[in-house]
Amino acid sequence: NLTAIDVWELYINGPAPLFFKPTSEGKNLRLRWKFYSCQNADSIIIMKSECIRDTTLKDSCITGNEAGSGFTKIAAVSARDTTWLDKGSGRGLSRGGVYSYFIYAKFPPIANGYSLPSKVQYAQLSLDAPVITNVSVLKTDPINGEIEVKWTKAKGIDTTLFPSPYRYEVFRTDQPSPLVSLTNLNDTLFIDKSLNTTEKQYSYYVKFFYNNNVLKETSDTASSPFLTGFARKGYRIGLSWTSKVPWDLSQDWQYIYIITDTTETRIDSVKATEYAPFETFVPGKPIKFRIATKGGYGCAENRTKGS
Repeated sequence: NLTAIDVWELYINGPAPLFFKPTSEGKNLRLRWKFYSCQNADSIIIMKSECIRDTTLKDSCITGNEAGSGFTKIAAVSARDTTWLDKGSGRGLSRGGVYSYFIYAKFPPIANGYSLPSKVQYAQLSLDAPVITNVSVLKTDPINGEIEVKWTKAKGIDTTLFPSPYRYEVFRTDQPSPLVSLTNLNDTLFIDKSLNTTEKQYSYYVKFFYNNNVLKETSDTASSPFLTGFARKGYRIGLSWTSKVPWDLSQDWQYIYIITDTTETRIDSVKATEYAPFETFVPGKPIKFRIATKGGYGCAENRTKGS
């Protein structure tokens, strides 16, 4: 009889955990999953992305530790646990962002393996509190400067937990008292006047109250963009700017404009915070520039805009 002998190396992967859709708890997200069925697992690994991503794989043998392209490990909890609260490193999560999560089980060294990844679950904090989106200089002046502040309308409010009446209060960080109090939820814009926008950068935040005077939440703080010019060799001008905002500016173009007595023309767009134009300007002739910053909460594919 003819015989053949071959050696096979077999791997047995743990089943994927059953992962449920996260739910909002204030500015945090509560993650829940079914008690993991394999008794010899020692931990559940939690993966997160601030973009809408998936771990759908053509190869069903790829385990959770290999499936997380674009994800970051944020926690490892006991395999006996069935819940974990994402607090955003203690700062709370952004109401403007969208988050993706998946989990997988890890086995101890004697087994030294991982389970298949769970289904990815997407979550966004409820928008039942204002999200600041714009802080724009409308007028540059040492005395009569103006800044426009915008935020999103609080919506989807649980009126049982958070009964009316409601109120927004807009604050500037150099003032202890509110600049304005607004009782109409549709009022999402305020213009601050009589400012020195030539020399100063201003920062704002919005407080949201329910049941007359009960504070529900304070928004993140956002500043106006502040543009500075500096001389470069050969009568050239360099520009730099700062914008202290809770949204991400790195993934969008920042637009640069040159202003004359009669026109405003966009001369370039950059993904940076400094710009050195190649144009040579006439010595002694005043020239004006404007920067329009643009960004958003979360990644570029799915974001609440800010500027």
